[in-house]
Amino acid sequence: MSKVILDPESVLNKSLLQALDEISICNICKNIVWNPMECNKCEHCFCKNCIDNWLIQSHTCPFKCSGMSFKESRMIRSMLSNLLFKCGKCGEVIKYENYDNHLIMCPKQLNKNNNSNINLNKNKSKYEKYDEVDSEIHEHTLSIVKDNHIRFINKKNLDNIYYWSCSLCQRNFALDIKSAYCEECNFEICEECILQKNNQWLIHIII
Repeated sequence: MSKVILDPESVLNKSLLQALDEISICNICKNIVWNPMECNKCEHCFCKNCIDNWLIQSHTCPFKCSGMSFKESRMIRSMLSNLLFKCGKCGEVIKYENYDNHLIMCPKQLNKNNNSNINLNKNKSKYEKYDEVDSEIHEHTLSIVKDNHIRFINKKNLDNIYYWSCSLCQRNFALDIKSAYCEECNFEICEECILQKNNQWLIHIII
């Protein structure tokens, strides 16, 4: 698998990132450190992949330490474990320790060649009817929601809220990712779940 790149701009809980300050940043790639390795001399931290590649070309620490060695920094990894990231492809909210697995399992990555998706930015109402499988077809009227997600409407302070959760798959998504809300069922669902329900529901999308 290629190097995991953790862009600081994709972090949702930025106050925590600011509190971690320089220890969260790799001194080679300048992104958030992944699999942190620490120099026993200068105590600077690097991504494992970054320092391994560095040492192939230069047999010294990037900060010119002599007689150095590098070891995994469990303390820094533990501190980074509370960071939350927004996937740039699907909008799902991912914890630090799950980021590499999500790169493999991201629905948008798995379905990048699948053109049969429902666009939540439609300009008009439309019925999407699907072939009936041996089950009852349920009709759902889904309203597109952005920013004022249903579960947060009555909350005055959203400072520590970073995501909404799909009522069906329970995955977490960044607040700027649209959801579809069904008043009849009182749930909010993601685009992926709409696709998965395409042979059970008659879906009417309202903008």
